[in-house]
Amino acid sequence: AIYSSIKSIESLSEEIFDSSSPNVKDLVLKVFAHQAVSDFLIYTSRLDVFAKDFSLSFDDDIDFLLIIRKLKYFYNQPTGAVLEQLATLVQRNSFDAAKVSRWNEVVKMLTADKTLSTMAVRRFLQETGCPKCYIENAEYLEKFDPHGIYPTTIYGRCSGEVLAKPDASVVAITSRYTLTTTAKIVYDVLNPTNPELRAVYQPIGRCVTIIDKNVENIYGTAIQAYFDEHSIELIKLVTSAEEIDKDITNLQDVLVQLKTLGVRRNEPLLVVGNGVLHDVIACAASLYHRNTPYVMLSTSVVAAIDAGLSPRTGCDGFGFKNLFGSYHPPVLALTDRSFFRTLKLGCMRHGIAEIVKMAVVKDEELFCLLEQNAAVILSTKLGTVMEDFEGNHAAFQDICDLIVGKALEDYMRSEYGNMFETHQCRPHAYGHTWSPGYELPAGMLHGHAVATGMGFGAYLSFCNGWITQHEFHRILKLLSDLELSLWHPVMEDTQLVYKGQNTMIQKRAGNLAAPVPKGLGKCGYINDMPYDLLGKRLGEYRKITLEYPRQGMGIEVHCMDIGIACPKV
Repeated sequence: AIYSSIKSIESLSEEIFDSSSPNVKDLVLKVFAHQAVSDFLIYTSRLDVFAKDFSLSFDDDIDFLLIIRKLKYFYNQPTGAVLEQLATLVQRNSFDAAKVSRWNEVVKMLTADKTLSTMAVRRFLQETGCPKCYIENAEYLEKFDPHGIYPTTIYGRCSGEVLAKPDASVVAITSRYTLTTTAKIVYDVLNPTNPELRAVYQPIGRCVTIIDKNVENIYGTAIQAYFDEHSIELIKLVTSAEEIDKDITNLQDVLVQLKTLGVRRNEPLLVVGNGVLHDVIACAASLYHRNTPYVMLSTSVVAAIDAGLSPRTGCDGFGFKNLFGSYHPPVLALTDRSFFRTLKLGCMRHGIAEIVKMAVVKDEELFCLLEQNAAVILSTKLGTVMEDFEGNHAAFQDICDLIVGKALEDYMRSEYGNMFETHQCRPHAYGHTWSPGYELPAGMLHGHAVATGMGFGAYLSFCNGWITQHEFHRILKLLSDLELSLWHPVMEDTQLVYKGQNTMIQKRAGNLAAPVPKGLGKCGYINDMPYDLLGKRLGEYRKITLEYPRQGMGIEVHCMDIGIACPKV
């Protein structure tokens, strides 16, 4: 039904666009007044676009599904956005270049009228005398599906049931919250011809962006030029985004700035930076209006394949990582590895640790790719610095794309099936059980701390008979080849490590549930680690790491080694 409706909409170019309309406002009204368009929009507004069966019916055309999900909320979207979405559907389903061109021309005309293009469709229809069918449908939606007419967000919906005893002495409630997020690997995202950011912010008319000051120094001019090219007002909030800044007082400062700017609850913020910036700003967005959307443009490896995609937000506290936080995923996460070119090698190194994490417990094929390419992955900064590369450039670019893509997909599959952490079988927490307790006291970079946790976890798995000795040493060798830490002297303090373990048990609701490999590319969980056994295993593991390069130490292990301020505990 949807595809046939689009064919009818395609033909509008002959009936409407060729006529000599006096102005763009009249032309747009003719589009909405046409029965093919009104029937399609009304039909779409009544769909359960987040239903599993509906989503799976478009598993071979995800881009089409994403547009339909937006069009369900056409009443409240900017007029320019809805016209562009219709034009995109026509373009994706038409072989008639002339018809597509005419649709695009109307969108271009409408975009030039900023007042009209940013006006909500419902208001536009009210002011121009809309067909009665739109009013009747709005009344229907108000009664049977309020999301379609008065949405707080176009990225999710709520439902639930309430049961009560006859005297109302007991009321039992079941509530469900469905949300959607999208992750994309893109190229040259700041090129004005790239549509990703324009498609989000041009219909709104402005973009409020929170940007890492280091990113601003390198890419600030390009970011400004992109939005200027599309006549989108850009408001920059430039901030420091080092681990020392991951503090709840900085989060409060962000909230004050958002209030000063009058950011609306349906206006996605743009977060440009690393994983630290994501965690703090995403937490602020979850608090501001209780749920303000944001787009994440990741500029570091950690953010690109892990933190920037995450629904988990947080600030550090009392010497422990992410003690405060919430669950609030980006509505759109963009990964463009061209940003990696300007990263310090130390930042690359500790970011790649998060790729290793997913490979060890989720994806043996990814593990093999990393093994085969460890040296050049690091030296070329994942294929972005190729001047000294002597192999097949195109083939290596494909390998880098595959590594980033698989890491991203593995993470999303692990994270989003259990987004609110309602259970603790979480493979992507591998390496994150003991290390959060000593990362800050030791002043370590996150990736190095995680790497020590991965190495130790692999040893515990070997002791349990879950991986072979050969597999155990393959894991250690990969970490060492990537110049990551297998060991740090802080791990000699069993009391500190055990204290961190107890804090993690609190965080995991009474279970340790430490993810470790159970065969390469598979995951198992250790739930019991007494103090004496922990100390014994740490001592045994230390002796093994001494046989590795640098006696198990990594390169540029600490925040200060790459010029980052060390957080105070």
